[in-house]
Amino acid sequence: MSAVADVRRAQVVSAAAQLIAEAGLEALTFGALEQRLPFTRGVITWHFADKAALLRAVLEAALAAIDTDTGAEVSPEAPFPDQVRGVLESRIRGFLRHGEATRVMVAFWSGAGSGPDVAPLFQAWRRQAAGLAKAAIHRGEAPPD
Repeated sequence: MSAVADVRRAQVVSAAAQLIAEAGLEALTFGALEQRLPFTRGVITWHFADKAALLRAVLEAALAAIDTDTGAEVSPEAPFPDQVRGVLESRIRGFLRHGEATRVMVAFWSGAGSGPDVAPLFQAWRRQAAGLAKAAIHRGEAPPD
């Protein structure tokens, strides 16, 4: 993709996130985006063939924003309770620092059935939790069940 195309795609995702954060998933339409953006619907649909693809991109961007503050300070050598605390504190910090992303996440969580399947997007969070638990079990700090 060209630099201009990357910028346009980011503008569409940003405008879509703003709409969702302000008014929920139902507010997101190509028409509403066209009113907010300085280009035509054709540019929007060139980047996103349908609403589901756009919703997925918005959710991915929200997760990425929140993840910028998540888990960086969790030491693999720390005791399991400290690791869990570190993950939770950093995740909360991520949600607090990225208000729009948080509102987008809440819109997806509260809009069951109205957006893309979000479960695959949380795989990194699940892998992180599973890794911490497996390591704690291996060190004898947590029961295997």
